[in-house]
Amino acid sequence: MEIPIIPLTDSEKQFEIVGDFCTAWDGPIQLNYGERSLVMMPYDYYLDKFCTPEEASLLDAEISARAKSEE
Repeated sequence: MEIPIIPLTDSEKQFEIVGDFCTAWDGPIQLNYGERSLVMMPYDYYLDKFCTPEEASLLDAEISARAKSEE
């Protein structure tokens, strides 16, 4: 399956929509913004594909703790 390529013209206005699309797509997407080409991927996809189960658990716990401390 090919990675969708999404051209951004106004990243501040489009970021939330693109993030929602990325989550629904459940995989990486390529963003083209001016001369830059970036890749965005869902958090769960990153944990599953790029982390060991132990690393994923530690990272998830760290992010959860930070989110709770910011509430």
